[in-house]
Amino acid sequence: MKRIKILLVSLLFVPLISAAAAALDYKDEATQHYKRGKLLYDQGMFKDAEEEFRKAKQLIEEGKAKEAAQNRKNNLRRKANLRSGKLNR
Repeated sequence: MKRIKILLVSLLFVPLISAAAAALDYKDEATQHYKRGKLLYDQGMFKDAEEEFRKAKQLIEEGKAKEAAQNRKNNLRRKANLRSGKLNR
């Protein structure tokens, strides 16, 4: 019975870990676009720099939206589990 509780609790954290990994991915990619944009800007290639900055901004916005959706989903799952008593057994 104790093993089942541990398994259930650990399964609740898998989505959190995968969401955290995805969060790092989009932030890293956005940072690369920003750095590329800054380099292009410093070289006077303003149109190309602008495109890189736009890509970075879009990645950040999309990543934050995905994180927020995942957090809402995880919170609802936790609340449902608490109501059903799955974590209290």
